Amino acid sequence: YFLSFNRMREWQELYKQLLQMTEELDYKLSNQDANYEQIHLSFLSGLLGNIGFKDSEGYEYLGTRGIKFLIGPKLFRNKNYKWVMAAEIIDTGKLYAQCVAKIDIKWVEKLAFHLADFEYSNPRWNKKLCRVDATQKILLYGLVINSGKTVHYGSVNLSESRKIFIRQGLVEMEYETEAPFWRHNLDLIDQIEKLEHKSRRQDILINQDVLYQFYENKISTDIMNGAGFEFWRKGIEQKDSKYLFMSKEYLMQKSADQIDNIQYPDKLKVNEIPVTLKYRFEPSHPNDGLTAIFSYSALSQMKKESLDWLVPGMIREKVSTLIKALPKPLRTQLGPVQKTVTEFLSEADYKVNFNDALTSFIRNKTKTSFRVEDELIDTLPKHLKINYEIVDEKGHEIDSSRNLLNLQQANKERITEVIEEVAFDIEKQNLTYWPDFEIPETVEKVWHGETVRGFPALISENNFVNLKVLDNSGDALINHYEGVRTLIQLQMKDRFKNLKNSPPQFDSFALQLKTYIESDLLKQNFFDVVLDESMAWKKSIPRSQKMFDELVIFTKNNIGKVVIEYSNIMIEVANSYQELSLLLDRMNSLPRTIIEDVKEQLEILLPPYEKPLFLFEQFRNYPRFLLAIKIRIEKYNQRQSKDQELFRDVTRLQTKWIEKVSEYVESDFEIPKAYIDFQWAMQGLRVSLFAQELK
Repeated sequence: YFLSFNRMREWQELYKQLLQMTEELDYKLSNQDANYEQIHLSFLSGLLGNIGFKDSEGYEYLGTRGIKFLIGPKLFRNKNYKWVMAAEIIDTGKLYAQCVAKIDIKWVEKLAFHLADFEYSNPRWNKKLCRVDATQKILLYGLVINSGKTVHYGSVNLSESRKIFIRQGLVEMEYETEAPFWRHNLDLIDQIEKLEHKSRRQDILINQDVLYQFYENKISTDIMNGAGFEFWRKGIEQKDSKYLFMSKEYLMQKSADQIDNIQYPDKLKVNEIPVTLKYRFEPSHPNDGLTAIFSYSALSQMKKESLDWLVPGMIREKVSTLIKALPKPLRTQLGPVQKTVTEFLSEADYKVNFNDALTSFIRNKTKTSFRVEDELIDTLPKHLKINYEIVDEKGHEIDSSRNLLNLQQANKERITEVIEEVAFDIEKQNLTYWPDFEIPETVEKVWHGETVRGFPALISENNFVNLKVLDNSGDALINHYEGVRTLIQLQMKDRFKNLKNSPPQFDSFALQLKTYIESDLLKQNFFDVVLDESMAWKKSIPRSQKMFDELVIFTKNNIGKVVIEYSNIMIEVANSYQELSLLLDRMNSLPRTIIEDVKEQLEILLPPYEKPLFLFEQFRNYPRFLLAIKIRIEKYNQRQSKDQELFRDVTRLQTKWIEKVSEYVESDFEIPKAYIDFQWAMQGLRVSLFAQELK
């Protein structure tokens, strides 16, 4: 290695001078060798103007006073140091740093604090520390050495910090304190905001500028953070405990006398279920409008129709919106909207289904057959469709939806678990006869502070029944009927055994239907229909042993007549089917659409017959319906164009009916009786259209 004699002498002289200076200052020399940081800190204190920051992917450094330089020896340029200091910076047309070393920017901030310039931005309220903070930028000779340091802004700019403390801390309610004035003022503001949400107006509570002025006039000019405010507040409240208290009159810029608990109740009972009502005026929020909050244990008992009337303060807007959405001819007949709404609301029976009540009103006024369907209700804005929310025992939200049926379906397992967990002390197992007590329609028990309602029912298990409590009244009714049905079979075991094995006149119709339905399936269906019709009395399903015994006697007396009538009609149905089959084989030229329509008809009119579409009183008309199909086919060639025209009208009605019924089937809900009656009215319509001679 080459050693420069001159450099060695320079270092010797430097060392001697430093040693002499330490002795003169009476410093003690350390026995330990200085580390990298200590050595370079000592250099850095005299070279603060020779630092640089690499702010790009190249080799250039940004220095103090706006200069840019390169590291002199190329060997060190690949070191990729972020911050460096140099012993000297040489200008040769370009600036080059000589004798460079890597440094920590924290060293510079520590040594150059007295030389640095400071800039502040983004002053803001710090909720956690209860003070105003700002972002501090530190510059040394124009070079940014720290661009994002958060500092307390109160000691920098008291006036601005005070304004931010009042605006963001107190007015925007980011401040947290247990002070009596704070709880009092927040409670008043919350009450007024609730009035605004209920009325869907934002002009009742005073604006934030007025609130700001209140605190600005009250609070001392040297207060700019939470600690100082609390000290000042406690002192001032010793003289006047309500110095910072606001009044409701001061906070309200408009009267809200019409917004009361009658027009906008906070709580109500629906089917004996406690429901909390929450109002929100925020169009972009999912819960905008009215939300009904209740325990998830009562979800199965909630009925959509109960809350379709909303609350008195909101129903007028709902009706007005629906009236405006009606077809123009109907609107014209109804007259001025507000007058029509007033008339409807003054006459309406709020216990009736809302859709039915409005339908009846429109029909009476217009003398039309118009009906308020779900499609019209769907056009309502979101805030006029009630939002259902279920909560747990602690009041925390579990789920919510504006479609009650979907909410019930999605949480069915959760509801069932509650019922299974609660012991109602009524359950019985392996029953072959009626239990020795009356089975109530509902039972209640307190569970985790909530009243849980259940619906007892006899559950069929083939050779016995179990008495269980279910969560849904509709399901309980269906299951209880099946349970009673099973018990009746057990009481009439021998009679039903013969009926199952050898139905009267069975061969007379089974042979003719063998190409359509298997014999065993037809035999079972025969038994099911006969049993259901034999049990069909006008009283309700038995809930006591006395009523059950009466039903058993009724069934015994009724079954013989039902078997004979059903067998005779089945023979007619089978004969009609046989004739139809032969006719269809001969009529090869029938259009495919007609053949498919006939097949759909046969699916309805031929066994197996199943509830809810099968009605025994309509079964007596089956031979006539089948004969009408035969007449239509026989006369098709003579009246093709007329048949096709009538068929289009029937298909349109049938398609709408299928759409409606499919919604109930897909959701696993009971099909309303009105839809079932409509189906049989359609069969009568087909007779009048295609076989008028049978009318």
